[in-house]
Amino acid sequence: MERSPLRWQKGRLPLILMAWILFLPSSCKKHKTGPTDVYEHWSRAVLAHDCGRIYRLLDEKSRWAVMSAARDTAKAAAIIQKSYPENRKAEELSKLGVQVADGKPEAYFESICRRHHYPRLLAPTAGKITAITVVGDKAHVVTDKKTRVLLTRDQYGRWGCTALKDQVVRRQLVAANFLKIVEQNAKVFHGAAAHGTSPETK
Repeated sequence: MERSPLRWQKGRLPLILMAWILFLPSSCKKHKTGPTDVYEHWSRAVLAHDCGRIYRLLDEKSRWAVMSAARDTAKAAAIIQKSYPENRKAEELSKLGVQVADGKPEAYFESICRRHHYPRLLAPTAGKITAITVVGDKAHVVTDKKTRVLLTRDQYGRWGCTALKDQVVRRQLVAANFLKIVEQNAKVFHGAAAHGTSPETK
């Protein structure tokens, strides 16, 4: 008896799908750009004062810190707009000191990058590679300016530069603290409005 082509296809389909699913993570999610190329992109971005490219070349922890700061800053701005008295909004929003950009991390980073002159701060990290040592998920770059630059690799094989980690982690902590103050003040404003009293805020 001749086997139906349809029956054969139905039997093979789960195996084909399983093979495709197993192949997907290794073929589509892994980054193949090495630390040398990443550093060269980093150097060009710094010299061009290209804040958007600098953000995309940050290491994983730095990018997470930027995302967290952007989110908390956007939340604080939304609470101020919704809960603060009209005569306090402009002053409190000015304390954010950055473009909120609805919590979008790259736009947030570009704002603080320009405001705090990150390209100028990073200038010593841009140059030509004279030596590079890769140990596990870390790459130590020495430039022609005698500057040492550390790159790290994340779980997806993506290399990123750690040169701004201290600065953006500090921004993350400042944004989180400011959000707490804004949330506390919003509760005070609500309570004062309910009781018809003058609010005392931080």
